[in-house]
Amino acid sequence: MKFGIRNVIAVLLVFALIFGILPAGNYAYGTYPGADKLKEFGFIKGGTDGDLMVERLLKRSEACVLLAEIHGEIEAAKNFKGAGPNKFSDVSDGDWFAPYVRYANSRGWVNGYSDGLFRPNDYVSVQMWAKMLLEALGYYDSWSTSVADLGRLGVKVYAVNSLEIKRGEAFDALWAAVNKTPKGETRSLGEILGKLKPKQADIVKVDIPSLINVDIFVSEDLNAAAAQDSANYMFLEDGKTELKIKSVAYNSSEKKISVVFESALKTGSTLTLERVNVGMVGEGALEKSGFGEITVQDNVPPSVISMTSLGTRAIKIVFSEPVYSRNGELVRGDFVFDKPVNVKSVKLMENGSAAIIELNTAFKGALSVQPQKSIRDLYGHVLITDKQVVNMAVDTTQLTVDSVISVSPVEVVFKLSKGMSSVRSDASMFMSGNNRISDGGAELDGDILKIKFTKNYMPVGRTTITVKAGAMTDYSGSPSSAFNYDVVVPSDSETPYAQNGVVAEKQNQLKIKFNEPLKTTGTKLLARSNYKLTFFENGEVNKSNIISSVNYDSANYTIVINTSENMLGDYRLEIGELFDLSGNDGSTFFDFAVGDVMPPNSAKWSAKIYDQGKVRQVVRIKFDEPMMLEGKNGVLDPENIMFGKVAFDKLDASRLELKPNLSGDELEIIYPGKIAGGMDFTLNELGSMNLLIARVADAAGNLTESIVNTVVVTQPNGMRISQAELVASDLVKLTINDEAFDIDHTDIVIEAAGKRVFGELSAEVEGGNTSIFIRFSSSLASPVTVRTVAGNSVNKYGEKFANTAAVNVTDKIGPTVEIVNGNENVYYDAAKRTIVIVFSELIDPRVVSLLSFEVPGIGIENITVSGKEVRMVVAAADKDKVMVDQLVLQKQEIRDLQGNGTLDIVTSVKNIK
Repeated sequence: MKFGIRNVIAVLLVFALIFGILPAGNYAYGTYPGADKLKEFGFIKGGTDGDLMVERLLKRSEACVLLAEIHGEIEAAKNFKGAGPNKFSDVSDGDWFAPYVRYANSRGWVNGYSDGLFRPNDYVSVQMWAKMLLEALGYYDSWSTSVADLGRLGVKVYAVNSLEIKRGEAFDALWAAVNKTPKGETRSLGEILGKLKPKQADIVKVDIPSLINVDIFVSEDLNAAAAQDSANYMFLEDGKTELKIKSVAYNSSEKKISVVFESALKTGSTLTLERVNVGMVGEGALEKSGFGEITVQDNVPPSVISMTSLGTRAIKIVFSEPVYSRNGELVRGDFVFDKPVNVKSVKLMENGSAAIIELNTAFKGALSVQPQKSIRDLYGHVLITDKQVVNMAVDTTQLTVDSVISVSPVEVVFKLSKGMSSVRSDASMFMSGNNRISDGGAELDGDILKIKFTKNYMPVGRTTITVKAGAMTDYSGSPSSAFNYDVVVPSDSETPYAQNGVVAEKQNQLKIKFNEPLKTTGTKLLARSNYKLTFFENGEVNKSNIISSVNYDSANYTIVINTSENMLGDYRLEIGELFDLSGNDGSTFFDFAVGDVMPPNSAKWSAKIYDQGKVRQVVRIKFDEPMMLEGKNGVLDPENIMFGKVAFDKLDASRLELKPNLSGDELEIIYPGKIAGGMDFTLNELGSMNLLIARVADAAGNLTESIVNTVVVTQPNGMRISQAELVASDLVKLTINDEAFDIDHTDIVIEAAGKRVFGELSAEVEGGNTSIFIRFSSSLASPVTVRTVAGNSVNKYGEKFANTAAVNVTDKIGPTVEIVNGNENVYYDAAKRTIVIVFSELIDPRVVSLLSFEVPGIGIENITVSGKEVRMVVAAADKDKVMVDQLVLQKQEIRDLQGNGTLDIVTSVKNIK
């Protein structure tokens, strides 16, 4: 694949030529923002009146011109005299597009139809446009995956009809593409073309006002939400130690980022900004180059900047830097007063740079306050200040807003005209436009008021914040009056991104925390079909069917995915649609590994005793997973096990055997009975006894939640089937929670539709379990049941199957296309203009839509479900285009009535009725 910048420039120029000769159409500015941007930066010009005609569709003939342009062969195509491999009867020498079509065909870029037509006036599909953009960026690999491959580069082609792309839709995708970096390049395509200049915000000044924080001043306004997200920064001390960030605040009016660290910096150390990922308002990002390497110094002792009364019950002291006292927080003894006052509390705030002294009783008049030398800065310098006189008087000032520190759809931060004592917990006291209640409540930090909209997001644009009367109380005890304040909630052009990738906190749960809130209404965010889960073990296995639910934690911007089975190993998660509140699509994929993160579940442990009281009596414990063997939390430590009131470490160690199996999820405790001079493991009258196991760990080091775990020891009661699944139409998988030593197939009775059936049996023993696979000569008719009988099958202790009643075999098969006479049952009903796919079982109609299937080159008006049939109504204009072998592609998951899903079906029309 070759890539030439001059070729892409030619592509952009040909847009003006091709689209300039078309009649003008109606166009609302902003409908297709990519079109506006391409025009703004000179990529395209439109028609003679500047109209971009975004609602017109792109034709196949025009696509041939674009293909020649992208490959740098426009002159060769323009002057092409040959006919190509195919001589299309609907492409004549006099057609302006004839040489381009014939050349594109000769190069293998396009093909015609089986009837000898090219159909030059048919329209370009999303898939073709994706292929073209991939080639322009140097990443094209496969036609079948071109749309997905382009999406992985962060470029989405949004089209109302995936088979007929509008010019505006094409422009939007093209704008996204020119902002991407071509393969092997370091600059974006737009920069290489000379149309886009790299946009950035620079760091213009850095201050370290104290050993606990750093202030960064920038040249341009930043995206407030990103600027205040601590995950977007990495600071290093002495180039190696990553500093933990306590909080980040962004003041848009000062263009200042204030970072507060969890612990103090060391004087003389160097501070560097290793990583920053903060976007600007609009396009571009903050560059870290202006930060440099800063030596941390603190040679100045702290001082008092101001001391003011906050009514008759409080005094605010502002220090030059964060301070502390002997015990960390300031206390009453850190201040001396010249009058008898009753101090209620002393509270540090504003990251330790200010203190509020509250009094239990009101005091009026002059009050002298002398801070003591017990107050120090983080370096240890003693506070140097003289006593100051504060005039304590009733606060009659009206509460107003001094400024807006930051605004985002989920939060607005005000600087108030004075500090307030308390804020009401009633969320309805704070609202935004259209009566959106601040469901996240409000927080006060002195004169800083933070109002949160956790789920009731504020819309982009101008809105009014309403604070009701009595929402806050000042330090004189007076309630605040009501006020309104207009703010502008900014939009952004940055795509949402996951801060820490995919995190598995449980074996059956994934969490993806994003940097900003996500849009839930009108999107597929909560649809299971929007997520594809692939498991990698000796190949790729589609495991999307185990996704049981998708939830969204709006307070933490986190997608929570629950699965119906535990995960362990390497996975890929693909998210098909993911919008922030400004409409930016962050659809992406993650490669991640799930280790053992769950503690052992002792409730699932079991134990049996064999040869009780004999020379070699055995207690066999089955754990729910492989366990840690050695060490103080290992199951081989006899101190961790008691039988009744007998601690195993008190037994004769020379005669006690603790034998784990190879996988570590089973333990045999062997000790002679009284008959051989040992001790009988006696059961009670109910035939059981409690085995106590201390807090032990699994093989991954996860400790049990309980300090003492009780396992009930019982007599053997027969092997049992714990799980029975139909994993293919002719294959049943049975799981036995035991290691079967010998299996007689006659002991397992399987019936299909009430009749006993026989198949070929194979077994695998692993991890204390036995998996039995029974393959049948043909598909099994529903329902399928299984039961066991005590016959010749035994485990290694001689224990047989228990006699059990029949249980249903769970259907785990996703829908498959029905096979008739060796062919898939897919046909075209010409009279009804309907392509029909007949499946092996009933289809859930709730998960089938117009987006579920695509028929390349054929317009589909509607897709419905009738029993086992998926029916696709062909557009009237294309009713005669459907031929035998017409390709049908599945685009989204479908499911049967049991919830089993199927993806990636590729089939074709087998006959026409």
